[in-house]
Amino acid sequence: MRGTLHLLPATEYPTYVSALRTRTRHRSPAWLKRIGLTLSEMEGIIKGIRAALDGRTLTRDVLASVIQPRAERYLCAAGSVAGNEAQA
Repeated sequence: MRGTLHLLPATEYPTYVSALRTRTRHRSPAWLKRIGLTLSEMEGIIKGIRAALDGRTLTRDVLASVIQPRAERYLCAAGSVAGNEAQA
C-alpha cells in the first residue's frame, strides 16, 4: 500500500484489514530509526490514532488535525522533540 490512499468497496474492507494486520514494518528498528521515532513513541501514536477513530469515520485531514496534539503529547512524554519541531 506504500502510503497511497486506496479507495475500495466497503465489502472488501475486512479483507484488506486482515491482510494488513500481518505488517510489522512500523516495529522494525531500521524503519523507526529512519523516521526518528522509538518503538514506544510509534506505539503511542498508533494508540492515539485508534482512539481518534473509535466509533467514527474521519477524513485524512481531519484525522491529522485530531491526532496532532495527541501525537505531540506522546512524543513529549517519551522525551522526543519531534513534535515540537513540527510547529517551528
